[in-house]
Order: sequence, then C-alpha cells, then structure tokens
Amino acid sequence: MRSIFDIITDPGDNLNARVTKNERQVITIQKGDAKFSATRYKSGRIVETRSYIPGSKNATKLLEDLNR
Repeated sequence: MRSIFDIITDPGDNLNARVTKNERQVITIQKGDAKFSATRYKSGRIVETRSYIPGSKNATKLLEDLNR
C-alpha cells in the first residue's frame, strides 16, 4: 500500500482508529459494502476481520489496497 489515502477515495468511505479502555488498538475501514477491521491486543496479537459481498467492486478494491 502506498498511502492510506489510496484506500479512502470515494464519498462515504470511512477510516477510524482508536484505543479502547483495555488498551486495545482498533482500526476499521468501510468502503461501500466492504468492511475491514484489525485489533491489536496488549499481548501483541493482531486479529483481522473482513466482511464483504464477494465480487463487489468495493470489496475487490479494498482487498487489493490492503494487500499492497
């Protein structure tokens, strides 16, 4: 991925990053009907979740951008 700005390109795209009370780091990206989130726990473990409609234009673009 060259830049995070390459992912959020269309009106309505959303990028959110926060730290929870339990000190978990959470990043979420929503691009149309495609969603991605990653949570880093205090132990260092990272869990990623991807939700999308297979074959959708938004999902294809988001997956390509995340895999760069």
